[in-house]
Amino acid sequence: MKVQPQAIGSQAMRNIVLTTRRDFVRGCLFSAALAVTNKVVASLPLLDVFTYTMNQYTTDIALLGLEETWCRICDALLTIGMPPSGICTTRNLPKLYQLGIEMSGGGTKGHIDVDDRVSKLVVSQLRLSACDSVCCINGGICLPLVDALLASDGRKLLEGKRVLLMDSDPLAMRVCATIIAANLGFSNSDNILCNCSSDIDNICLSRFSAVLAFCTGDDDSFIRRTIGECQSAVILTSVDVNDIVYPAESRLWRGSAMTFPESRVSSGQLSLLTLDKRNKFREDAA
Repeated sequence: MKVQPQAIGSQAMRNIVLTTRRDFVRGCLFSAALAVTNKVVASLPLLDVFTYTMNQYTTDIALLGLEETWCRICDALLTIGMPPSGICTTRNLPKLYQLGIEMSGGGTKGHIDVDDRVSKLVVSQLRLSACDSVCCINGGICLPLVDALLASDGRKLLEGKRVLLMDSDPLAMRVCATIIAANLGFSNSDNILCNCSSDIDNICLSRFSAVLAFCTGDDDSFIRRTIGECQSAVILTSVDVNDIVYPAESRLWRGSAMTFPESRVSSGQLSLLTLDKRNKFREDAA
């Protein structure tokens, strides 16, 4: 059957992608490898996180990739619980995840590299016992937040779906949500809300009684918004406190601000801000 020339229009031609035989073969091999990997992952038994070894972990990262490996770890932690020892204990998981990122050639762009003791101090300013909802932004896998939720009966917050995590790394959010849920006795992390930090403009921060934020110098607009909208906020940022634009009414709030040196950030310093609108000073107070 002869094909008429008009049957092949310009729109159809635009859908044709020219390629070399070498690229075509490579594409076929990649598609086949991906199909095999997905089939293998689907057929794998539940991971035994109680006996999981570092050698198994590095092998899984190499063969399955970062995301598939951590999806298996998270599923196992929620199903059989947190192991008391080994590489998958709560304390080891952040470092294990960071190792996986490094093996995969990734980085931690958008995060502030701070010491665990600093993170613990920052989170302690939240006073979660007085909060009815909490939002953690750019915290990565923030273990001090897990500790704070455990110490303040955070199960009630989870039951009411009043914990929101925001981060530029969706997988890190899933890992953090899994750690929180597993430690509080939940079999899934569905009650913990997760949003990509690029959606910050669409999040109503004022509905959270407390916001915990780890911000870089590029997040100045978000810092101003947090100060203006949130009922209570604890912000760790690489922006100098003197360069932050405060709302005029902030002088009526309880709060504090300090700057201290930190060599691991580009600015060479970090600023810690705490603000609380729930305890306003009277305007006529001396």
